Amino acid sequence: MRGGVIIVLYQLILILNIYLIYKIMLLTPLEQFQIISLIPISLFGFDFSFTNLMLISLLVLIFFNILIFFSSKDNGFFFIPHAWPLFLEILNELISSLLYDNLY
Repeated sequence: MRGGVIIVLYQLILILNIYLIYKIMLLTPLEQFQIISLIPISLFGFDFSFTNLMLISLLVLIFFNILIFFSSKDNGFFFIPHAWPLFLEILNELISSLLYDNLY
């Protein structure tokens, strides 16, 4: 009896997950590029809304600031680089070369 209840609960959870994934799922490939207003702000006829693009940009900025903060020894930069600054330089060079190759 107990095993049957667990199987039924598992199936209900699975159905609920499939429903939520379908509800969240993008129906067309171009929907991922839509700019959605998360917090609408309008001042003097201008739109200063907080959008999903701004949210992702802030998250990336915070991530790289934290990465740079923890990459420095004793919260200060040194002339002799250790592993984190070398990683940041390699990452910067990789991103720069990818952008240059795709844009020019």
